[in-house]
Amino acid sequence: MILYSHRLHGVLHQMVNELGLDLIISDDNSPVSLSDNEATLNDVSAGLNIEMKKLAGANGSVLYRFRRRT
Repeated sequence: MILYSHRLHGVLHQMVNELGLDLIISDDNSPVSLSDNEATLNDVSAGLNIEMKKLAGANGSVLYRFRRRT
């Protein structure tokens, strides 16, 4: 599965930069790991000056937290 960077860009920009919210995404219910798209997640968040942190979730799932850089 491919994560579309332009859609991620729009969501991160609006949720994190404009509204100032933290955003956490998980691959808990997905057949594909978000780790497969880590490069895209990293590139988009870096381009928007958003801090991205990878976290381990329950049952081997992966979580990514995005928040505004301070």
